[in-house]
Amino acid sequence: MIIKYDEYELLELFESEPTPIFEEEQGIFQYKKEDEAGIQLIFIMSIYERRCRFSLNIKKLESRLVEFELNNLVELAKSEERLLLYTKESRDPFIINFNPIFSFSRINIG
Repeated sequence: MIIKYDEYELLELFESEPTPIFEEEQGIFQYKKEDEAGIQLIFIMSIYERRCRFSLNIKKLESRLVEFELNNLVELAKSEERLLLYTKESRDPFIINFNPIFSFSRINIG
């Protein structure tokens, strides 16, 4: 099973083509986008392993603010300026907001 997603929706959100990590056939892709505050979102997904990792970085300082990994992804979907990440375990998506600055919702730590 692979992650269900629409390449064009991701292209709209990130405003750039993905960069394949290793060989394209391995299904690991990286997307990057910088917001108006100079914060860079790096999103890496492995469509066959059904997981993704994303981090927020201060590009000027080359410093990472936060990094998360989600496993058992089943679907990625775009809703306005948000990326919704659905996992096998939860019907409520994890949300990455793109506008006006990057933010996350539904983070459970512990």
